[in-house]
Amino acid sequence: MPATVSYLNTTLFARTPTTASISGTRARLEIDGHFYGPAAVRLIGRDHELIDSFVPAQLDGGLCYEAAEAARCIAAGRLESDLMPLDETLQITRVLDGIRGDLGVAFPGE
Repeated sequence: MPATVSYLNTTLFARTPTTASISGTRARLEIDGHFYGPAAVRLIGRDHELIDSFVPAQLDGGLCYEAAEAARCIAAGRLESDLMPLDETLQITRVLDGIRGDLGVAFPGE
């Protein structure tokens, strides 16, 4: 089995296209910018053929799905979402904090 290699590039010092792609051995997903909001997604095969694509009905309103889920939970009297439970959020935060620590990045007041 081949080794898994991941690359992540990010910056606050330049204007980037904010696109994203996830590549595997058989295909890749391409997500149009702004990847953090509703965007077109394409599944591209090894030979660069379009296998499938999805374009959401609404292409504006970054984080609108997260806001809608928060509103749904609040209306139902829930303190957390089944789609993104608190434990998973904390686990992701710990990973990101570890990366920040490795890079020597600290927030004001830390």
